[in-house]
Amino acid sequence: MLEFQQKYIDDAGELITRLESELINFENDRENETIIQELFRVMHTLKGTSAMFGFIRIEALTHLLEDIYDLIRNKHLTINQEILNLTFSGVDLLKLLLSERENLNEEQEHSFEHVFSLAQKYSTKKSTPISSIIKSDEIVNKNYLYRVIFKPDPGVLQRGIKPHTIIDELKSLGKYIYFEFVNPKVDNTDGITFNKYYEFFLAGDIGIDAITDVFMFFDESEYHIVGLTNSSETALTDFISNAICVGDKIEANDLKNQIEENLLITIKKLPDLIGRNIEKSQKQVLTDNTDDTIRVSAHKLDKLLNLVSELIIVHAQFENHSERIQDERLIKSVKDLSKISRSFRDEILTTRLIPIAFIATGMQRLVRDLAQKLGKEIELITEGLQTELDKNIINRIENPIMHIIRNCIDHGLETPEERINSDKSPIGVIRFIAFYSGASVFIQVQDDGRGINTNYIFEKAVSKGIIKYDSVLTNKQIYDLMFIPGFSTAAEITEVSGRGVGLDVVKKVITELHGEINVDSETGLGTSFTLKLPLTLSIVDALLVHVNEYKILVPTGNIQICKYLPSDFFGDKDLQYQFDKKCVPVKRLSSIFSAHEATGKEFEVLIIIAIYDKLFGILVDKIVNSLQAVIKPLGEMHNNQPYFVGASQLGDGSMAYILDTNFLLKI
Repeated sequence: MLEFQQKYIDDAGELITRLESELINFENDRENETIIQELFRVMHTLKGTSAMFGFIRIEALTHLLEDIYDLIRNKHLTINQEILNLTFSGVDLLKLLLSERENLNEEQEHSFEHVFSLAQKYSTKKSTPISSIIKSDEIVNKNYLYRVIFKPDPGVLQRGIKPHTIIDELKSLGKYIYFEFVNPKVDNTDGITFNKYYEFFLAGDIGIDAITDVFMFFDESEYHIVGLTNSSETALTDFISNAICVGDKIEANDLKNQIEENLLITIKKLPDLIGRNIEKSQKQVLTDNTDDTIRVSAHKLDKLLNLVSELIIVHAQFENHSERIQDERLIKSVKDLSKISRSFRDEILTTRLIPIAFIATGMQRLVRDLAQKLGKEIELITEGLQTELDKNIINRIENPIMHIIRNCIDHGLETPEERINSDKSPIGVIRFIAFYSGASVFIQVQDDGRGINTNYIFEKAVSKGIIKYDSVLTNKQIYDLMFIPGFSTAAEITEVSGRGVGLDVVKKVITELHGEINVDSETGLGTSFTLKLPLTLSIVDALLVHVNEYKILVPTGNIQICKYLPSDFFGDKDLQYQFDKKCVPVKRLSSIFSAHEATGKEFEVLIIIAIYDKLFGILVDKIVNSLQAVIKPLGEMHNNQPYFVGASQLGDGSMAYILDTNFLLKI
């Protein structure tokens, strides 16, 4: 049961997210009947699946919300801001109830009771008192009418399963009516192919678990269970109209009479509260499984990625052996293996990618709530939501992005009055843009607000003792002050800002993800935050270089050129190189690592690296190879070193350190 409950939680989470997204659209287009219908459908589906998995409060709350929006779609109730705010509060509670599995603390209980009571005022349903719902664990899915469609796979007999035993088990559950069908699309002349399927109507002291257990050796595509919403005349008529047997085996009225005479007597005395809808869709009928997608847990994908990482390491070992042995057939096989392993890696990484649209609803909700709280009019414009990133990265960057948007709304955008006085539209704009560039993903959050007041930030930094009053800083250096821990420009502490926990946390998370963050601003025009992130964190393309006794891996994502230069090309101080009409600072890695200089070398290699608009060069002894590096975390002994982001095992079994190119910007 726990396995099925977890699947419900996953599905319900998606439904609640869709509900919130459609609700935001509805607030901006209140006459759109298509959105109203979609809101009603989502609520109906969520209500129907909740109680059977023990989420009684979710069922009760969505039941009320569904009724409210049924009144709205039938023009019996006019939508207003109070109803919308109530629904948004209901969505928040649904998230809470799902995440906490309805185990609320005292404060959360009060919130639930408050929202539930407000919803009851608008609903026409005479709902059970809250106290009854809270203590309704004894209400289970029994004494109910179900329709069970059993359509075994044609190869079921070869699995050693006899479908007739399933029929007998279903019959033993309670009172029943059933129909047998022959599938004309399946040829069973060979005697081992099964071509029959069945439709059951069951009533009695039956729980959903009892029916599901009958099919424990069958795939979910081979059976379908639908429950009657309640025992009303209309509900029963709708229930029957969707039966497979209607029109083929029997007339709808005849079936209705049979059910009423033989089955409904079992459940007629039950209150509607016990009528739990367990169907995924009242109109869904079991058909051939044409869906070409499946749900796979992130944990399984993590395991696959680890296996791919090990495969890359083993491939590197084979490559090393083939070069040493110099056997032509072995070298060819290793090259073929290289192509396959690279394709395999790319496919696994692609499987883990999800669109950034995954966090779009959260952004829309944040903008909506803060606009109301701060009395500002704001439009959120999104571009590139289909841009994909590794799921783990998206999970990590969601909070930083929300913080940046919150920062733009609170500090950047002016009030409508201020914008009008500045000859701007009273509606401020937050623009979210995502796009690919090379092996990286760029995310920009822009606002058209007042821009960053560099003088104010400078004075704040001076007052906090971060810099001296006579310091001379560029705008970029002043923007960087905002990322210092504890730095805040808020005049007072509010729910939105001013607590000193801000952009420093954002930068920390982005840096941990091997990413970069940059700020640009124009006074009176607005501010732009740009994030640069890798597609994935586990595997990186890199150059293997030697710096005296060290083996270093330099990620290729930011490399512009590699050039061999005479060892005496540079002096000992102020190393610089002319590149792309710019004077690029150069750093010798052996000096940074305090390594002994290799003696007697004729050449050294200059690698030019670009990070945003900054260029710098590094000098290494030689380039050994380009390869795929599996990033492994460094141990506790290396926690305080600033040079490397991880290590990787090479084909010969030795270890190489992966250079943190971001760190080189700071020295």
